[in-house]
Amino acid sequence: DALPIYKEGQLHDISRAAGFYGAEERLQISLRALSTLGTYLAKAEGRKLVVWIGPGWPIFDNPNVIISPQQQRGLFGEIVSLSSMLRQAGVTIYSVDPLGPVDAASTRNFLWESFTKPVAKPTKADPGDLALQVFAVHSGGTVHSGSNDIAGEIAKCAGDAAAWYSITFQGQKPDSPDTWHDVEVKVDKPGVKVRTDNGYYAQP
Repeated sequence: DALPIYKEGQLHDISRAAGFYGAEERLQISLRALSTLGTYLAKAEGRKLVVWIGPGWPIFDNPNVIISPQQQRGLFGEIVSLSSMLRQAGVTIYSVDPLGPVDAASTRNFLWESFTKPVAKPTKADPGDLALQVFAVHSGGTVHSGSNDIAGEIAKCAGDAAAWYSITFQGQKPDSPDTWHDVEVKVDKPGVKVRTDNGYYAQP
């Protein structure tokens, strides 16, 4: 089936000259695309690997960008919605940056690492928590940058489809909605690294 993210005539250029508002528009377009993709993939059973080829979208980690409490609540709601949707759809995201070594030293390639901790409440929400790379890590995927071997990076991501385990458990219902619960899986084998969802937002 076709994936209707955009209709004919909706595509347009957003140049760097558009500044903050152009970056904000790119962010919203990207998040809508991710949401549409997750909703579409939820229709199919089983695990899905999504390899997103691109540098990601703006993070807005700037002291001049002031976030109001109302905006934080909106960000938190979007974090909860997208992360829950991806988890329930069985989606693992992989971020592959095609810009290669030329852009390897850019702060954009590691700025997202400051936002990998789970957001447990609205007052902790930040635009950087919605970064593509953050969703990748939280879903059990990986982040690839600084290489010109795009085909090789994609092959590494696809290799995760060769072997995987599905573990389920019955979680306790919280007293309030959108309560964060950490999930940690350990294996009794030295040198083995487990990648999986790092938690979930529970509902009453």
